[in-house]
Amino acid sequence: MTQHDLPGTVGLLVHARVYEAARVNPPDVAAQLSEQLGRPLLLEREDPQPWAWGDVPPCMRKSVSRGLRKRGATS
Repeated sequence: MTQHDLPGTVGLLVHARVYEAARVNPPDVAAQLSEQLGRPLLLEREDPQPWAWGDVPPCMRKSVSRGLRKRGATS
């Protein structure tokens, strides 16, 4: 399975992992992932959920947030 098989899935996985790493050191995580992805990655620290939604389709954002809260990833 590749990124092209499920559009947005790779973005979901990246954003879930970014959240955990961003709690430690957001600027370094953003810079490292920006290099790996080949495009800027913005961490929205003003938002209560400190990751960029980027590739997450709007229709999935609520369920992603709910799932992360259940796992204790968000307050």
